[in-house]
Amino acid sequence: MKTYIINMPKDKQKRVTIEHMFSVRPFYEYEFFRAIEGNRLTSEEIDEKVDFKALKERYGAGATLPAVGCSLSHWSIYYDISKNNIPTAIIFEDDAIINDYSEKYIMELQQTVFHQHKPAIVLLTPLFAYNVHSTHFNIGNHKIYKIIGGWMASGYMINLQAATILKNRLWPIQYVADDWKEFQKFGIEIYGIVPHVTSYYDGKGEIGQSVKRHKLTSAERFRIWRGNAIGYIKGERLSKKKW
Repeated sequence: MKTYIINMPKDKQKRVTIEHMFSVRPFYEYEFFRAIEGNRLTSEEIDEKVDFKALKERYGAGATLPAVGCSLSHWSIYYDISKNNIPTAIIFEDDAIINDYSEKYIMELQQTVFHQHKPAIVLLTPLFAYNVHSTHFNIGNHKIYKIIGGWMASGYMINLQAATILKNRLWPIQYVADDWKEFQKFGIEIYGIVPHVTSYYDGKGEIGQSVKRHKLTSAERFRIWRGNAIGYIKGERLSKKKW
């Protein structure tokens, strides 16, 4: 299976760790893809490649240069998939962890989600929200749900049709790389596997460290709690990181 691993040249230890993990798994035909470091972009490059006004309007404090670099990195892979007509691929960031049986489920996803050649993505890692009462299908003891919304782009499977849509719709960069809820509006079917079959190491990374967190008021915390409680009653669940 064609596999891209996004890695910054400066993150040498991450490369060593993930290369060791994949070197004993020939199923993953992996190549390292040079990540774009947002903080090193020139003002000319930003003007050419990024719609910062739209990005800021959508994400506020989340519209940071590290987030821009992450989005550009994923977009560059969509471009490569589209250019080379790659039917299906897996994209991992260099903090990904894979378990011993992930290949089995990925092969089954190939025969189920992706066999109809509709634009599709499957999130292999958390976090994403789904509804336990919605239509789903089983692969062994795992369930595949259409997501309600999702975060993180550490590991996911994507086909040519979805990559081509994202290549066209995300340029110039105006979305963060993991705005899965928004990407569904482009006509892409986005699923998540429960429980997850790949994971990621703990840590905020450059993007998390670059975002200035807003301190919630008591009223805001109550509204969030109330919304989560109502959602839970309706069947909404969050696929959380378990390992």
